[in-house]
Amino acid sequence: MSNIKERIAEFIVRSIDKSVVLSIQDRIYSGYKLAYEETAKLFKHREPSRPRAQQRHYLIDEALGAPMKGVQTDFIYTKPKGEQYVVLSVGDISISHCELHDKDLPRPAKYREMLAQMNKDFDPPIDDMLSPSPLRSDNGRTLHIVMLVIHSEQDQDLSIPKEVIVAVPHINWKDFHLKIPIVELLQMYTDMPAEEVSEPDNAWPDFRKEVIEAEQDSAEEDSAQDD
Repeated sequence: MSNIKERIAEFIVRSIDKSVVLSIQDRIYSGYKLAYEETAKLFKHREPSRPRAQQRHYLIDEALGAPMKGVQTDFIYTKPKGEQYVVLSVGDISISHCELHDKDLPRPAKYREMLAQMNKDFDPPIDDMLSPSPLRSDNGRTLHIVMLVIHSEQDQDLSIPKEVIVAVPHINWKDFHLKIPIVELLQMYTDMPAEEVSEPDNAWPDFRKEVIEAEQDSAEEDSAQDD
């Protein structure tokens, strides 16, 4: 893991209690399994893959939407009003989810672009890098995480996802500042000294500055290599 990705992952570990990450993981798996079981009972003749995919999304929404200690849950309508999506908030961090096949990118959606605006500080070009206070989105959040639920392949157990990845998307969702399997993130809670798993009040400005500088250094290195 590169230094910038490691710093983002450490910030998440310091900002979100391990019990919350475990609960999110469990709820994703339970919703995914329930979608498999329900569609297997309902569809005896037609191919169930399409309704199963829809049920995975809705049932994971439902599982994540149940009350969770230390987490604010909001079901938000898309604009124009049609679908709903669930957003979890832990302090200044917001969390959504998306189901997709391995190596695919999430489909473009206005609400996804809106959520990823919270990560705009990390997307080039970077302005106002030395601002004394963090740039925040209109709702006060500082970082958006998406749980990427990777579909199992047809020759695998379809009742469980192939993998769940914790990701921090760019605004355009075509790349990610961080992609780490949730099991690896959970391991960081064990590996990190207990006294470090607590975020001081001034952590976000310091963290933001470090990540921006690392992004710029990385861009300069890429540019030098191209030359």
